[in-house]
Amino acid sequence: MLGIGQCYNVVTHKLDEIEKMEAVVQYKILDLRNVELAMAQLVDDKPILLVTCQAQQVLNLRDKSGKLIEGKEDDVTSVIYIFAMLKNSPAMQDPLTNGWKVTEFVSQGGNSVW
Repeated sequence: MLGIGQCYNVVTHKLDEIEKMEAVVQYKILDLRNVELAMAQLVDDKPILLVTCQAQQVLNLRDKSGKLIEGKEDDVTSVIYIFAMLKNSPAMQDPLTNGWKVTEFVSQGGNSVW
């Protein structure tokens, strides 16, 4: 089992490779369901929400000219997402998000559906 530092290194290595190739990650969410508020609590007088959902999506990697270099146009995968969101103090609120900020983001799965 990988530790947190090792997981971080794996992810950042892949992102560095994508950046060097000047490639673009392309997500297309086809379906979003089972959106649930899994937890709500106060930490240091700030609300924190944990939200889960299931998505069917297509994930591809394209070079800067738009040519597909990884993935398939029709490879639909099922993924479970978990978001932890924190409400910032009124002084730090962004009008677009009303002060909510995603602090953690996890995806699990990626199994082909079709």
